[in-house]
Amino acid sequence: MSSESTLRIIFGGAAYRRSSGYGWRIHPVKKTKKFHYGVDYACGKVPVYALESGTVYRRGYQAGGAGNYVYVKYPRLGVAVAYFHLTSIAVKQGKSVGRGTRIGVAGTTGGSTGVHLHIGVRNLSTWKWQNPETWLANYSAPSSNGSSGYRVGSTYTLRTNMNVRTGPGTNYAKKKRSALTVNARAHCTSASSAVLKKGTRVTCKATHTVGSDIWLQIPSGWVCARKSGKIYIS
Repeated sequence: MSSESTLRIIFGGAAYRRSSGYGWRIHPVKKTKKFHYGVDYACGKVPVYALESGTVYRRGYQAGGAGNYVYVKYPRLGVAVAYFHLTSIAVKQGKSVGRGTRIGVAGTTGGSTGVHLHIGVRNLSTWKWQNPETWLANYSAPSSNGSSGYRVGSTYTLRTNMNVRTGPGTNYAKKKRSALTVNARAHCTSASSAVLKKGTRVTCKATHTVGSDIWLQIPSGWVCARKSGKIYIS
């Protein structure tokens, strides 16, 4: 996968341009020579996203430096990716994320002269910085054939009452009954909430892994198939 393809995932297709590379430079705020441990991409105040299944390792604020920041650990890749200078943060520390999970909104908080996203990459074993451009260019997405055990096009049964969400993860909003398909509305537990009854049959349109959890996309949204070792759909 090319750097452009990887960045397209992070920026969700929004426009960006490389504004500062990895290495020695004159710091734009302090006006002194300092090593830049990341790559800056000028952009608008656009949402930025996770690459794949991982965990929010750390989030916070650093005055005069990173501003609003988030570190996401990607165990499969052996790295943590840093998102700096965010306008806002959309994830909580310790929570799981998946490809397309909104991390926050790019901004200009901390030591910054304009709206951009600083991307940094740390090795999980040594916690040393790596050149993000090299890493982004070599990124390879997980196989779509995965080993979730669930097959696209197959039909499964809910083993418990199940919330339908807008995306694959508990950080995504629960849907309302009115947003479901006509068939799904007939299997809801109430007249307002999008909670499908135990025993409802659902057809898998796609699967998504978030850490060790597995989510299925059905015609009405996303439902949790496995979480913390427990099976909810079979």
